[in-house]
Amino acid sequence: MDRHLAGHHSDTRIPPAIHIITDPTIRHAAFRVGSIDVEQMNEPQWEQYLKRRPSAPFLLVPDTTGVEIGLNAHAAVFEDVRVRRAVFQATDPWNTIDQIWHGKAYPSPGFPVVSPDWLLPEDELRSYFADPAGARELLRQAQVSLPVSVVIKVGDFGDVYQAHAERIADEMRRVGFEPEIEVVNRRAFGDEVWLRGDYQMFIGPPAPSATPNGYLLPVLHSQGRLNKSGVDDRELDGLIEGQAQEFDPASRREIVLAIQRRMLEKAYRFMPAARLSVWTWLDRVQDFYPNFDAFEYSHWSRVWIQE
Repeated sequence: MDRHLAGHHSDTRIPPAIHIITDPTIRHAAFRVGSIDVEQMNEPQWEQYLKRRPSAPFLLVPDTTGVEIGLNAHAAVFEDVRVRRAVFQATDPWNTIDQIWHGKAYPSPGFPVVSPDWLLPEDELRSYFADPAGARELLRQAQVSLPVSVVIKVGDFGDVYQAHAERIADEMRRVGFEPEIEVVNRRAFGDEVWLRGDYQMFIGPPAPSATPNGYLLPVLHSQGRLNKSGVDDRELDGLIEGQAQEFDPASRREIVLAIQRRMLEKAYRFMPAARLSVWTWLDRVQDFYPNFDAFEYSHWSRVWIQE
């Protein structure tokens, strides 16, 4: 649910009021005429607004929404880890972020982390992707018949999801896959992907989670109730259980980094584009420093409007 501020400009220091405007067109129009003071914009809105106000203040806030890729290790086409790794190596998340997401996204493991240093360094992350020649070699080693037919189930969560899926399908074709995109509505995606695991490969939003354990235990652990990717990895289970019981932040960070490496080496799931929300505000807004991790909202209590 979006939260936006409306100021009442009769005092010099005024606490904001929270108004819910569900229609994005009306909300954007209200911001442009000054009826509300803060707005979370989508990528096209921000690009247009920036042309009118090149010096507009803004923050890019990491979000837990975006595009996740999942490969079903129980599906015959992906039983061989080399074929799964070939999919990852065929894709270039950074190029797709620039072209499809206007730069307002970043590659992510797909689950919330406590701080940015819990994420793999970009140079290490890049070693698993954007290597078409390596992808072709993996398919050769797997001794599969080319082209490799794959059905990609895509959730109908907006144009950007379908555009991202088309880009990934094109990248896969270049290395020896023959992908077919199957677009399903949101309810069907939830039922078939999240609940039943009825897919070979999916592209859509990740299962909702607010904490590392909220994703790792139900989604990635072999006994997780939402583990529908055919993941039955004892080493990964041990890492997940270990970080859940680790109280030392530095030690837990190292385990979480090891989990990400294992996820990528085995090519189970990955989030090639985690959304960066664009927040902008009018000059009269003071002390706006949002933090939306774990659905935090206390930062709103510190915002005030200056006349």
